[in-house]
Amino acid sequence: MFYLGKIKCREVTRRKLCRKNLYDHAINLARRHKCTGDELANIHRQYADYMYQKGDYDHAVQEYKETIGYLPPSYVICKVSKKARACKWSIMLSIVNASQSTTY
Repeated sequence: MFYLGKIKCREVTRRKLCRKNLYDHAINLARRHKCTGDELANIHRQYADYMYQKGDYDHAVQEYKETIGYLPPSYVICKVSKKARACKWSIMLSIVNASQSTTY
């Protein structure tokens, strides 16, 4: 029972860190506690979405790449296609190109 309480506490801590946009800390915490790939990919997706929203497209691409194998490329394509700027299309192409080496 105590063990489950510790796990729940870690999840709550990661969520709080993400709400405060402290994604690097949330990722490090998740890695330190050996979270599943899905959990880690979810944090990377949130971080990428945050960076994308801020206009830091290069950093967003790096974070989206961390989700390859967990997040379908269509997620990024739909996000990018909402506002069709040249630099955003290059993000989409980078993600699709990187994801071609992974099967879903």
